[in-house]
This record gives sequence, structure tokens and C-alpha cells, in this order.
Amino acid sequence: MADQQHQERCAFFLKRKQRFCKLIPGPGKKFCGEHANFAPEDETGAGRKRVNCPLDPNHTCYEDQLKKHLKKCNSRQKPSPLYIQRGVNSGLSCGQCKEEDAKISHHSMSTEELMSFVERVRTAYKGSVLDIPEAVLSHQGMKAMLEDPDNGASALKHLKQQASLIGHLDHLDLLKSDVCFIEFGAGRGRLSHYVQMCLPEQAASHFIVIDRANTKHKFDKNIRRGEKGPDFERLKVDIEDLNLGLVPSMAEHKGPVAAISKHLCGAATDLTLRCLIETLHCKSSRNSSKEVFTSSSTSETASRQHPVSDNIAQESNTTEKQLVDECILIALCCHHRCTWTSYVGKGFFTSIGFTEEDFHLLRSMSSWATCGFARGQTKNAGGNEEEVKENSEEEGEEEKAAAIWTVEEREEIGRQCKRLLDQGRLWYLQQCDFNTQLVHYVEPDVSLENIAIVATRKKPTTTT
Repeated sequence: MADQQHQERCAFFLKRKQRFCKLIPGPGKKFCGEHANFAPEDETGAGRKRVNCPLDPNHTCYEDQLKKHLKKCNSRQKPSPLYIQRGVNSGLSCGQCKEEDAKISHHSMSTEELMSFVERVRTAYKGSVLDIPEAVLSHQGMKAMLEDPDNGASALKHLKQQASLIGHLDHLDLLKSDVCFIEFGAGRGRLSHYVQMCLPEQAASHFIVIDRANTKHKFDKNIRRGEKGPDFERLKVDIEDLNLGLVPSMAEHKGPVAAISKHLCGAATDLTLRCLIETLHCKSSRNSSKEVFTSSSTSETASRQHPVSDNIAQESNTTEKQLVDECILIALCCHHRCTWTSYVGKGFFTSIGFTEEDFHLLRSMSSWATCGFARGQTKNAGGNEEEVKENSEEEGEEEKAAAIWTVEEREEIGRQCKRLLDQGRLWYLQQCDFNTQLVHYVEPDVSLENIAIVATRKKPTTTT
């Protein structure tokens, strides 16, 4: 039986996969349509030749049907929807060209310069960053999955992170009808799937998942649940080019909005914040965002952060929920991939005496927090695999820093660099009337990237 199935399949051998193609050829043929150009002439038919598609050479078509194929090829250029506007969230001014980000690293600094810069980082951190509360939450809807004995160690860590993020949504009373959940950098859409699982049975919510890649094994069908699930749409677009206010479903939506993401990489976080603030909301709300971050506004920051932070930190002692209309919930990672052009906290940075060059140095040193150095902690970080790989490659270049600071000190310096970058993001949101905070949403043994931004605001009231 197995031999018969093998004979029915394509005779083309895939060297990279070390197996034969699994597609079924047509009657009387040995090769499938994709590999028919490898077939002998007597099999391809008189005068019929297969050629590579000029739009995508990864597939072929008959030469005599090329014109017809080009009209329906999936790789053809399609008209862009109105919500795709090139570079709308890039951070570039009108007419300004995008330049490659500067390759400045702390490795080029002398010992004296490095020590002086670290002191500046410590001073800025002490004067700007508040204590970050622990807010490790969960949700009853995730209990069965968390307790599944078949979970591997890695799968369990991801489930704990997703459960905590969903717990934060529940605390903010956003697991209900009429909420639009927007997942940025969604990949397969697993987080949205779990959010949908934890919604009340009759909740009429809306889901939008956004990713620039065409990912396999997506959870879209799981979210839709045929016709029984919530309204759902997937936008294949770079966040940099997304004008969220022009997405038809968003223009019509009148209820609360919850923007969510788990481990949104580097600059993608800044692109997301700018997308939410400058394309979803009225631009008049951004008038104050260009103001300089002064010492007086630092005290205002503290007064606006603590009330929200205290409520979440005391979740285990109260069942009270907040009533919010807009929420941004982003688990952060890969600060070494931030770029000055896209960074939303430039005003904060310049106000504390840092320059663009300092930004690049800070970004470079942020990897100290998660690289683990000689401990091998990266293998259990539970965070972004690409960051683990890149950080491990830098371990051999840190002899200079290793001669000055211990492993623990370097990790703390790296964390302070990350938090200063995040503080600029909080500053940006605070200019738009958001209450903001950073929280430890999971334990560090679950993920070294265990910080999330939680930002909320109520719908602005209009006066007549």
C-alpha cells in the first residue's frame, strides 16, 4: 500500500528535505505541475513547455498560458487598500528620506568613556524611572491549558505569559462585548485566539490581527469558529505603513479598543504606538507631545503612574475592575533593535541630556540584561529567540566591561538601559492623556523579557 502511494506521487526528489515531492501528478504523468519542467519531452506534451513565472520564479506555468497566468498569479501586484500609506508611522518628517540607522556601539568606547556613560545612565535612571510593581496575573479560561501535562517547558512559559496578559485585560474589564482587540505583530495570532477563548460565550467582539509576514499554521479559523465566532480580519501590512483610522471596521467601531502584543520587537513597539496615537486618534490630541519633558512633568508622571500601578499590583486583594475605553498592553523585548528614527521618546531623551549618539550606545548596552554572559541563562529566557542568538554572539566582545563590572552589575546596567528606553515611550503616551505604567507581568524565570507597558485612558468627553 505504501509503495502504491509512493508511485502515485511526484518523482521529483527534494535535496534539501531529502525526500520526494508529495504532490500528486496528473494521470499518466510522473511529475506534478510544479515540477513538470523536469519531465521528459514525451511526457510534457507536444510543443508544451513549462517556464518559471516572471513574478515569482518559485513556481512555473505553461509557456503558452503565461499571459493568462500573469493576470491571476497570486504574486501579481495588487492595488493597495487605502489604509496602507507608505511610511505613515516611520517617524520621518514630510519629504525626509529614510536613512540606515547608525552603527554605533559601546564596543568602540574607551574604558574611561564607558564608565562615564554608565554613570550618566544610572543617574538618569534614578531620576526618571519609578519602581516597577509585580503584577503576575492569570485567567480562569487558561487554567486547563496551563495544567495540561503534555506541555513542554517552553510551551508552558509562553502560556504563562499569555495568561498574564489576558489577566490584565480582565482586570481592566475588557473581556466583554463591543471591544475591538487589535494584535500587532500577531504572527499566527495565538494571543488573540486565547483572548477569544476567555471571552464570555455570547460576547460580540471584534478582532484585528496585524503582521507583515504570511505565516503558516495561523489560528484564524480557531478565532472565527466558523460563523459562531467574533468578527475577525487579518491585515497583511507593515505597521510602519498602517493608517489604522482608515481601516473600514475601525472607522465604524464605537466601543472600547484594546491594542495587544506579546514580545513586540524593538522598533515595532514605537511604530505601533505612533500608529495608535497618530492614525487612530484625532491629531489634535497630539499637540502637546512636542513639549519638552521637564522636571516638573516628572512629578506629574509619578502621580499619574502610581494609582494605576497600585491597583494592578493589589489584584490578588480586590476584585474591583477599572472602566477604560482604550488600552495598550504590550509585552516588550529586543530593545537593541530600536531605531532613533522610529523612537517615540526623543523629547524625553533630549530633556535628560541624552543625544542621538547616546541613544545608540544605550541601545547597544541594553542587551546586557538578557544575554546571560557565562551563565547560559539565554537558553531559559523564554523570550525572543532572535535576541537570544544575537546576544550570545556579543558575549565574546564584552571583555572590557567584564573587567569593570560583575555579571550582576552588567545585567542591572542593561535593565536600566531598557527601562530608560521604555520611559521615553511612557512619556509619549502621557502627552496624549494616557495613564501609563510598566509592570513585571511574569516572573524572570519564565522570561527575562518580563516587562509590559499598560496604558489606559477614557473616551474624551465633548463639550457643546
